Amino acid sequence: MFVPLETKSHHSDSEDYSTSLSETLHDPTESSAFDQVERKEKITMLRERIKELPEQSQKILMLYYIEELRLSEIAHVFNLSEGRISQILSHSIISLRAKFQTSE
Repeated sequence: MFVPLETKSHHSDSEDYSTSLSETLHDPTESSAFDQVERKEKITMLRERIKELPEQSQKILMLYYIEELRLSEIAHVFNLSEGRISQILSHSIISLRAKFQTSE
């Protein structure tokens, strides 16, 4: 038996209540194919923008966000203060945000 996805079903005596099968099956937490493509494009663009940062900033971002090192550990690696590492991270993020805003 074939049931079209857009066929309305009435599960109540109320005339106001009707939903299609596609509405019932839709998971709002699932992202659409368009959302997935858009996310991949943003990730690609982010990687390109990170490559434009100074090498030290790139490494600090990687250690902090990918390797999940603490500021004190990164400071030890670069022989800098935690405050300076925090500044570099902040400036890098501000720079990346600005580059994203100009490209959108």
